[in-house]
Amino acid sequence: MLTHKRLLCWLLIIWVVTAVTACNQAAAPTPTAVLPPTAIPTPAVGTISIVPAVDVGPISPSLLGSNYGPWVAVPVNMLPAAFSSGVRVVRFPGGAWGDRNDLKPYQIDYFMDFLRQMGAEASISVRLREAAPEQAAELVRYVNIEKQYGVRYWSIGNEPTLFAAELQSLNKADDYDTEQYNREWRAFAQAMKAVDPTILLIGPDIHQFTYNFATNPKDSSGRDWMTEFLKANGDLVDVVSFHRYPFPAGQDSATIADLRQQSREWAQTIPYLRSLIAENTGRDIPIALTEVNTHWNQAVGGEATPDSHYNAVWLAELLGQMIRQDVLMVNHWLLTSQGGQGGWGLIGREVLRPSYYVY
Repeated sequence: MLTHKRLLCWLLIIWVVTAVTACNQAAAPTPTAVLPPTAIPTPAVGTISIVPAVDVGPISPSLLGSNYGPWVAVPVNMLPAAFSSGVRVVRFPGGAWGDRNDLKPYQIDYFMDFLRQMGAEASISVRLREAAPEQAAELVRYVNIEKQYGVRYWSIGNEPTLFAAELQSLNKADDYDTEQYNREWRAFAQAMKAVDPTILLIGPDIHQFTYNFATNPKDSSGRDWMTEFLKANGDLVDVVSFHRYPFPAGQDSATIADLRQQSREWAQTIPYLRSLIAENTGRDIPIALTEVNTHWNQAVGGEATPDSHYNAVWLAELLGQMIRQDVLMVNHWLLTSQGGQGGWGLIGREVLRPSYYVY
């Protein structure tokens, strides 16, 4: 199931060097010989020092992932770039769209043909909000029994931590809490597994999870979403997942210094989640970061906005951290975005954004 890490390490190294060079017109320092892992040099100020002989760990085949959905489409002229991107697993439909709409068979068929040409694997999210377990079971039946697409990864709903606020904004009096979610998630999971016992269930896909318990999502009764999910459904979930967009945090965009500082977060977040999993389930369950980027807003053109070179350097560092932490899957947000949608997409209308080259 695991491939050797050296190819990706070299690709990340090449991209980091390329991106930093593109953003820094100063003369490059004189190259130095590659040193063994036991003699790692101290980097000079303002430079990145690369020691490619260091073995940071095995790479999951699902590490290089993205998100996609029926509300976006890769432009026809950019399809060859999508097919050769190196993205190996795609979450569909990413974001809140899947909890506001029902997936249609033709959308699934188009998506699976698209993935076949990419050489990528699917991760499908079934609708949870205002839906029924029977609908989810029928989707599994269509995809894996009738069409025999063999989709392994399935999730149930998207960011249930935000359901209550959204329902209230629609004047629907529903204080959606951890108890309701955990009960519904379990009913959906059991119905889906009854159709195809081989599927792997991903959850809870909560928003803005970090190592800080105090700031992690809580329901109206103060119960921690991740902790309560693990207690209630730790016996059924196959992959524990969360989302993270560190910026904006009271600001329109991030700076390069912000991105450097934020990258240190991952060395605490993943071990913290592993400890929660072990404490509440008694198991060592794989982890997935199923939505991630620096921003969720539509900022473009800044020094560290999602369409920038430095955002790509941040993404390379993120993936390196996930390799070290032995994370199963990372789904970057988003495969493509155009016009006023923001600069998140690896692929634009007519351009490949810097983060594309990380893959």
